[in-house]
Amino acid sequence: MKDASRRWSRTWIAAGAGSILLAGGAAWLWTQRAPIATSYIDDALTARNIPAHYRLTQVGFRTQRIEDIRIGDPHNPDLTADWAEIELAVGLSGVRVRAIDAGGVRLRGRIANGRLSLGSLDRLLPKSESAQPFALPDIALTARALQFDLSTPQGMVKARLDGAGGLKDGFRGQLSLNSERLKAGGCAISTPRAMLALSVEAGRPAVRGPVEASDIACPGGTLLSAPRMDIAARSDADLARWRGGLTIKGGRLAAPDIAVGGLGGTIVFDASASKVAGKVNLLAEQMRYADATARYGAVRADYGADPRAGAADVAGDASLSDVQLDPKLANGFHQQAAATDGTPFAPVLAAWSNAARRAAGNIDGKARFAIHQDERGGVARIEKLEANAFGGGHLTVRGEGAEGLSWRWPRAGAVVNATIDLEGGGFPRLSMSLRQAVPGAPLRGAATLAPYQAAGARLRLAPVLIAPAIGGGTAITTRVALDGPLADGRVAGLDLPVSVWLGRGGAFAVNQRCAPLAFERLAIAGTVIGRSSLPLCPIDGALVGRRASGSLYGGARIAAPRLRGRVGDQPLTMEARSLVVRVARPGFSLDELAVRLGDPASPTRLDVASLAGSVGSQGLAGRFDGAAGKIGAVPLLISEGAGGWRLQGSALSIDGAIRVADAEQADPRFHPLIANDVRVALKGGQIDAAATLREPRSSLPVARVAIRHDLSSGRGDARLDVDDLRFGKALQPEAVTPLTLGMIANVEGVLAGQGRIRWADGVVTSDGEFHTDALNLAAAFGPVTGLKGTIRFTDLLDLVTAPDQRVTIAEINPGVAVTNGVIRYRILPDRKLSVAEGTWPFAGGTLTLEPTVLDMGQPVARRLTFRIDGLDAATFVQQLEFKNLAVTGKFDGTLPIIFDAQGGRIENGILRVRPPGGTLSYVGDVTNANLGRIARIAFDALKSMRYQQLTVDLNGSLDGEIVSRVRFDGTNDKPQETAKAGGIVGRILAPITRLPFRFNITITAPFRGLVNSAQTFIDPSIVLRNSASAALLPPAAAPPALPPSQTPIQPR
Repeated sequence: MKDASRRWSRTWIAAGAGSILLAGGAAWLWTQRAPIATSYIDDALTARNIPAHYRLTQVGFRTQRIEDIRIGDPHNPDLTADWAEIELAVGLSGVRVRAIDAGGVRLRGRIANGRLSLGSLDRLLPKSESAQPFALPDIALTARALQFDLSTPQGMVKARLDGAGGLKDGFRGQLSLNSERLKAGGCAISTPRAMLALSVEAGRPAVRGPVEASDIACPGGTLLSAPRMDIAARSDADLARWRGGLTIKGGRLAAPDIAVGGLGGTIVFDASASKVAGKVNLLAEQMRYADATARYGAVRADYGADPRAGAADVAGDASLSDVQLDPKLANGFHQQAAATDGTPFAPVLAAWSNAARRAAGNIDGKARFAIHQDERGGVARIEKLEANAFGGGHLTVRGEGAEGLSWRWPRAGAVVNATIDLEGGGFPRLSMSLRQAVPGAPLRGAATLAPYQAAGARLRLAPVLIAPAIGGGTAITTRVALDGPLADGRVAGLDLPVSVWLGRGGAFAVNQRCAPLAFERLAIAGTVIGRSSLPLCPIDGALVGRRASGSLYGGARIAAPRLRGRVGDQPLTMEARSLVVRVARPGFSLDELAVRLGDPASPTRLDVASLAGSVGSQGLAGRFDGAAGKIGAVPLLISEGAGGWRLQGSALSIDGAIRVADAEQADPRFHPLIANDVRVALKGGQIDAAATLREPRSSLPVARVAIRHDLSSGRGDARLDVDDLRFGKALQPEAVTPLTLGMIANVEGVLAGQGRIRWADGVVTSDGEFHTDALNLAAAFGPVTGLKGTIRFTDLLDLVTAPDQRVTIAEINPGVAVTNGVIRYRILPDRKLSVAEGTWPFAGGTLTLEPTVLDMGQPVARRLTFRIDGLDAATFVQQLEFKNLAVTGKFDGTLPIIFDAQGGRIENGILRVRPPGGTLSYVGDVTNANLGRIARIAFDALKSMRYQQLTVDLNGSLDGEIVSRVRFDGTNDKPQETAKAGGIVGRILAPITRLPFRFNITITAPFRGLVNSAQTFIDPSIVLRNSASAALLPPAAAPPALPPSQTPIQPR
């Protein structure tokens, strides 16, 4: 018992002593806590080779306070803090940091090789048991405006953290991020910023909150303005893998030819340093790309990437709704289609154009795609594309085989393995299959286009074959067959083999060899041409081609084209030396065109030396030169035609200049005239033409011409309007027609009227009506003044008039003025002038032109007979103003006048006094003393002579001398005057003066001087005066010789 008691006593003693020792040790440790803690911290920092500076200002049993903290390079510390309170935990495993509360903390870090590094602080972090890049410590952290400057390959990011809680679990705080500029993938992000809620659960941090930026600018001018999104993501405990999503709240995208008015959608991601994957569900609105807009767009895709290998894949579906193409695109196609108006392609192209315009207003499309990118390059593949257009158009493209329909970069380019189907909405039904081994390899395949009909046109294509071409490239062959309208007609069975070569760099060539261009029937403008085949040959190697450099070349030639047909029931032939079209000079040229229509013996013909044209927005247009022609039997020749032409739709218009001549070249009715304002329109088989005909030398207008001609019937008419054609010094009739040459001259006055020419069935008719109110002229028989009248032609071309034409003449003066005449006449065929009657009041009587027919077309004698009835001698003498002569008596007679090659002359003209005769009295002085007594007796008898008979015979040339023989018998009414004046001799001779006298007087003088000769007979002093005047004048020049067919004209 005692032993047991002693043992327990020793135990308690030992325990008490131990307790005292422990208490003493603890007291010593507490007093030495600061040096011990400092030594512990220094040893830990030294062991990890971490330079640091701090002040340990408080050491408690669990909580330590450190101030003025700098860890890392003293000049560029990794961490600074104003103060930190560290709560330690002591356990069997030792001492560890349990919590940190700090103020004024500024931390620096960087991301390198996909890892986060805090510099020298990395050596303080606990080692992870795995190879994960980072692990959060199991401590509680209270962050008070903690700032973290993180340097990344994309730029500097500044962060601020406020919050508290365990970094392994339970931390809650606010994290703000911002940067001045970040660069990634060639794009620059301006002022990105985020305000995130940060939490940690079970060692896994999570962030949630909005992310914004001013803009994101990428190469090529792409700009994302004001992007806004929300992020919600959670990391693994090691921070090496993040899972979450982005919700896009807004933003506007702009790039060259691209604009997006609004962005939205979500991006789900699962990202680590070795793998990035997720889903994309993006929405966009008010999009524009190049010349297209879309109201909505969407992309739903899966994506994945291997950052270490530099590889990425995206696959999914993209869709667009309410796509609208710029109307300019459809309108451009529509205008190009409209340019073919009047051709057989026009209805087909117009239908396709209308289908395109309808479709362009609203298209919905979707595509299944896949994109792969790695270090070697990338490939984008379309697995299927579908588009549905307003109006029912449907397009489907399916990628086939391993390559499908894809595009490789950076070098290979496109590869096509696809089937294409198009139908509905007014589009042709097309099925096409294409195969290509590798990018750049020749294509193989086939296509079928169902027969297409539109507005009377029908297009058929033989199966289109696509195969490698000899020598490289791809060859496409088919045959085009077409029926359709052409201008106002139609072509049927138009057929042309087509071969297209495709090469690298966009090079191609169409029809490198000659091919027959054939048609079964061609009807246009009333013209029908039967089956024909024309050799269509390439120029410079192709009908049209493109080099890899981008330049175009080629052309077409048809040598010696010849077409035969009919216009109505009239035969037609058209020939030319060649028809050439060149790509380098857009347009075509036609040389030596010859057109013949109608009866081969008298066809309507058109010859054009050269004709050139081109295709524009207003149709075909060009110029022509060297045109000549004739309309059937119409006796008019057209030549020297030149100008411009235009074919728009079914209407042909021509503007230019021509020369018009009489078809009767040996004996023309008019001289050639010119027109420089010709307007011709051909539409619906009807030709309408208008021009102003001018005299070439003076350029004065002669007539306005309007022509209409129906090609199918060969019927037509021409209207010639003469609007106040003024003759004078500037223009004389002989400048217009040779018919007046030698008959009239010095014409002054105005002529007006209208002529009409009609033709049908090879028969030409014409008529017209022309008038003048006052025409003055010089004629063969003397000057004519005040000619007035209207002439009505029943055959204008042959100058045939209706009967009983009437013209009035104010005055004709062949030497004696004859006034107020009226002539009734008509013009017969073969240029014969039939005069029914001409009457003039003449010296108290009448002057009558007796009926006659004059041949004006042949150089034959033309006879006119003038009859004088009841000419009053006293009135006649008074009109002649013979002052010393008084005559009474009435005269009748005839004046036959003949005009022939020798000129005009009077033959056997005669005037006789009517019974009972008359008186003649000459009261002038006789001054010639050598007359002799008998002559004086005769002159005395003339002072008062009563005659019973007086005859005047007239013969001679109108342009030469007229021989007038005057015979009259009479007695002296006052013989006593002779006796008184004669003295003894007078008284002896007085009985003689009572005897009857017979006078025979011959007067030879020019016709116009005949009256003067009569005056000299009455008054010899005139002879003396004229002789004296003539002596002072120079000798007159001899008149020029006249052609045999011309008649000398008496001057006015």
